[in-house]
Amino acid sequence: MKRIIGLVLVAFLVLSFVPSIKTFANEESTDTTTTENTNSEDVTKNEYELADKNATDYMAKLEERIAARKSAQTAKLTTAKQNRIKTRCKAGQDLVNKVSETASETKTNRYAIYDKVIGHATKLSDRLKENDQDTIKLDESITELTALVDQFKKDLLDLRQTGQDIVAMDCAADPSGFAASLESLRTARNALVTNSEAIRAYVKDSLKPVLQDIRTSIGEAKKEETKDGSQ
Repeated sequence: MKRIIGLVLVAFLVLSFVPSIKTFANEESTDTTTTENTNSEDVTKNEYELADKNATDYMAKLEERIAARKSAQTAKLTTAKQNRIKTRCKAGQDLVNKVSETASETKTNRYAIYDKVIGHATKLSDRLKENDQDTIKLDESITELTALVDQFKKDLLDLRQTGQDIVAMDCAADPSGFAASLESLRTARNALVTNSEAIRAYVKDSLKPVLQDIRTSIGEAKKEETKDGSQ
């Protein structure tokens, strides 16, 4: 049982050193009003995203999502702003493509780490229940952490979907849709950062102390067993 606690703590340590999501889509790299279009046509778009990318109805779904983003946008673009986007948005798409590739790598890395932490903690809870030990605090921690991880996955999916849409759309034909989608990407990025930090803090401040209490409790119980056996 101590081994399982150790595995959860090891996973926590790995989590502590995972690079921050803040590297995604910083404001400078996605500002299409200041980015020059340099060899953007030569950049190959990678098939990096969601399973429905090759579905026949993808473009219809894309148009629906862009329309929803535009309707939610409060500030309307001036004609001058639209013209700047038309001439420069291709370079912005190339940059967003790189952001989306990073998001896909993060999906693989973070999912594995988060699932490992939750998996080990759940296995520990099951073992404790088999020994008729109290798991209320641990189970509550698992539930809270699972909710945070589920929200992280949703936020990451939103970021990946928006990034895919930005790369796939005809940005010159719809500068307002491009600007609205870019704002949605920033919003998704910010949500992802917030949730990633919340997960890190919860593991450190809530789950780790519960695990340490369990480890201490098990150690004390073994001391009592040894003491009783020697009498």
